[in-house]
Amino acid sequence: MDNEFEEKIQSISNESSKMFDILSDYIWKSPRLIEVETKIEIEKLDIYFPPSEDADESAFTMMLRQMRWKSEENKLKNVFPNVMAISNLYLILSYFEFCCFRLCLEIESRGGTRLSEVHGYGVNKLLQFLKISGISTEEISFRKQVIASLKIRNCLMHANGIISWTKKDNAELKRIVNTGEYWRHMDGIKCADTMGLVVIIPGSYGEQLNIKNDYAFVVSGYTQRFFVQVCSLAKMINTNGYRD
Repeated sequence: MDNEFEEKIQSISNESSKMFDILSDYIWKSPRLIEVETKIEIEKLDIYFPPSEDADESAFTMMLRQMRWKSEENKLKNVFPNVMAISNLYLILSYFEFCCFRLCLEIESRGGTRLSEVHGYGVNKLLQFLKISGISTEEISFRKQVIASLKIRNCLMHANGIISWTKKDNAELKRIVNTGEYWRHMDGIKCADTMGLVVIIPGSYGEQLNIKNDYAFVVSGYTQRFFVQVCSLAKMINTNGYRD
C-alpha cells in the first residue's frame, strides 16, 4: 500500500472529524442564543413601557406592551427555533458534502475514474463515484440516516418542507418520518424526544416537514461517523484508483 496516500486520507479523516465536533458543539449550544435574546426582550418591556400611576396611560402602556410581546414571543418561541434548526441542518450537511468531495478528489488523483465522468449531482454523485472506485457504502453504519437527512434537507430547501411539492420523494419522505428511519441510537448522543425530531404537520399548502434543532445535532453525529468509516475504506484504494 501507498503510505503517503494513506496518510493523506487519515489527515482528511482527522481534520473533518475535528470540524464535525466543533460544528456539533455549535449546533448544541445555539438555542442558548434564543434564551439570551428572550431575557433581553423581557427586560426591554419594562424599559419601553414603564408602569404609570395614571390609569388611562397605564392601560394604554399595557396594551402596547402586550402587542410587542405577542410579536416577540411568536418569533422567539416559533420562528427563530424553526429557522435555527433548518439552518443548522443545512450547515452540517453542506460540510458533509464538502468532506465527501475532498475525499473523492484525493481518490481521483490515483488515476482511476474521473469525477466528471460520473452522472448525478451533489452527494449522490459523490457516493456513486466512491462505489465505482470500489467503496460500497451500503453496509456502513448510519447510511440510512444520512440518506434520510439529505432527503429531508432537500425538501426543506427546495419546497420549504411542503411534501406534496417534492413529487419524486413524496412517499419516501412520509415513510422515513412515519417509520422513524431518520433516527438511530448512537453512543454519546442523547435527545429527550428521539422520535419527534422530525414530524409532518398540516400547513397552508398541505403536509409539511418540521424539524427540531436536536435533529441537526444528531445528524452531525451520523455524518461524522459515516464519513470516518468511508475514509477507512478509502485507504485501501490502490495506485490505479480502485479499492483492492
